[in-house]
Amino acid sequence: MRYAVANNARTRLTATLLATHDIIHVESTSAFPLAEHPYLVSINDEILEVKPTSSTTFAVLNRGCEGTTPTNHAIGDTVENRFTAGTYEGIFNEIGSGGPRTVRFVVGTSTAGWTLDDCDYLCDGTDDHVEIQQALDALPEDGGEVKLLDGTYYFEDGVTLTKDRTTLRGSGNSTKIILGEAVQSVKAVRIISLPKNYCTVADISVDGNYQLDYPVQGVYVEGNNNTITGNTCNNGTEGIYVVGGSNNTITGNTCNNNYNDGISVGGSNNTITGNACNDNDNGIYLYSSSNNTVTGNTCNNNYDGISLYSSSNNNTVTGNTCNNNYDGISLYYSSNNNTVTGNTCNNNNYDGISLYYSSNNNTVTGNTCNNNNYGIYLYYSSNNTVTGNTCNNNNYGIYLYSSSNNTVTGNTCIRGTGQPSDYTSSQYTIRLAGSGNSYNLISSNNCMGKDVVIEGGTSNTSVNNKYN
Repeated sequence: MRYAVANNARTRLTATLLATHDIIHVESTSAFPLAEHPYLVSINDEILEVKPTSSTTFAVLNRGCEGTTPTNHAIGDTVENRFTAGTYEGIFNEIGSGGPRTVRFVVGTSTAGWTLDDCDYLCDGTDDHVEIQQALDALPEDGGEVKLLDGTYYFEDGVTLTKDRTTLRGSGNSTKIILGEAVQSVKAVRIISLPKNYCTVADISVDGNYQLDYPVQGVYVEGNNNTITGNTCNNGTEGIYVVGGSNNTITGNTCNNNYNDGISVGGSNNTITGNACNDNDNGIYLYSSSNNTVTGNTCNNNYDGISLYSSSNNNTVTGNTCNNNYDGISLYYSSNNNTVTGNTCNNNNYDGISLYYSSNNNTVTGNTCNNNNYGIYLYYSSNNTVTGNTCNNNNYGIYLYSSSNNTVTGNTCIRGTGQPSDYTSSQYTIRLAGSGNSYNLISSNNCMGKDVVIEGGTSNTSVNNKYN
C-alpha cells in the first residue's frame, strides 16, 4: 500500500469523533497531502487511514490501523500526518521490491455524496456492479484490494473476483449491496463470486432481495484458501455458498432470512466459525462434505440449525448454539465419523441432536439438549458413542429406533426434579423403541424418576443406570 506524507501536517478536531464515525471534522486540511493516495493520521493513540473530502473534512477509510484501537476523540485533539510503521512499509514496498506490492482502488457512490475526488470509481445508483467489476478487473494479475466506501450499491448482476489474492472490502453494514428484481426473473445470480484462491470478502452487507424466481447467492465460493468475514448476507436462496472449495474460512458473518441455507458448504477442510445463521431453512448445511470444522456458530429459528447431509464425514461440530429450530443438529444419510461436542440444542420442536439413516461411528458428547421433544434421537444408526450429555425435560431424553451397537453412557436424562410424578406414561428418560435395536450398551446414566425402557431387540444391556 502506498501512503502519501507531508511535512508538518497538523490540525485540530472541530467536532467530537466517536469510535464509529467515518468523517473527521477539522480546522483545515490544507497542510495535508492531496487526495491522489490515502494517508495515515494519528489522533492520540489511534492511527486512521484517510482522504480529504473538503477543506475541513477527511473521509475515514479505515479506523484502528496498525494494531491501534478505534476510540472516541474530543474537540481540540490534534490530528497529525505522521511517519508511521505503515508509511515505512509502503515506502519499502515501492523501493525495496522494485514497485508496489498491493494495488488498491476505492469505489464510492454519488448517492452517498461521494465524488471522483474521493474515489477511483464512482457509482451512481444504477447498475453499480459495472463500476465495481471494472475496479476488480483493473487489478494486476497478482491481485490487490477494492474498497467500497459507505453507501448503498444497486446491482442488476453479480461481480466476480477474477484474480487470486484479491480483497473486496466494505465498511460493515454501512456498505450495502441490494440486488434488483428484474435480473432475478431471467437467470440465477451470484452477487459476489470467488472462483479464485486466497481472496477475501469482508465487511459488506449483501441483500439478495429474493423474488422466488432463479437462485440468488450472496457470496459464492468455488476456490480455495479464501476468507469470508464480517459480512451480512440476507434474503437470498443461500447467504454464503461454498461449492467444492477447500481450506476456506467463513467467520463472523450474519446470514439470516435466506430461503434455503444461511451457509451452505459442499467442500472439505473448511472452517465455519462464529457466524449467526437464523431464520433460514437450514442455518448451516454441509452436503457430502468432509473434514470441516463448524464451531461457535449461532443457528436459531431455522428448520435445521446445523445439518450434515449425504456422506458428510469426519467433521467437527463443536460449541454451537442451535435453539428454537425444528431440529437443532442433524446428521442424515451415511454421515459418519463426525464429532458433535459441547453444543447447546434447547427448545427445538423435534430433536436436539439426531442421527438418521445409517449415520454411524459418530461421537456425541458433552452436549446440552433440553426442552425438546427428543433430546438425542438415533434412527437406523449404529456404532455411535453418546456420552456425557445433558438431556433434561424432554419427552424422550435419548431415543433409539432400529439402531445397534451404540454406547450410551454417563448421560443425564431427567424431567423436573427426577420424581416418578414428573413423567407421564408417554415420557421417557431413555427408550429403545420397538424390536429392531440390538447390542446397545446403556450404562451409568442418570435417569432419576424413570428407568431405561428396552422394548425388545437382541442383547441390549442396561447396567448401573440410576433411576431411584
